[in-house]
Amino acid sequence: MPEWLAPLAAVGENWERVLLGLAVALILTGRIVPKFRLDEARIDRDNWRAAHEKEHEARMEHEKNTSELIRSLDLVKRALDSMTPPKEGRHEAT
Repeated sequence: MPEWLAPLAAVGENWERVLLGLAVALILTGRIVPKFRLDEARIDRDNWRAAHEKEHEARMEHEKNTSELIRSLDLVKRALDSMTPPKEGRHEAT
């Protein structure tokens, strides 16, 4: 038995079976996964991150454009309000 497996010596002669059972249990519970699955998960994570960053940039650009549009519309409204004469009976404060 290798030295690093010395704690399993307390199990007795069946230490190989115990070690195999432990490995199988770890695989079945998903604690140990094949490298290709881990690589797939990393690629998927990176793809989601890139998509999130792209969507965030688009949202920020949309907010910027909306703010500019609101300012422009406010300017147009003030310009139109200044061109129209006040209605009778209504006095605007200056």
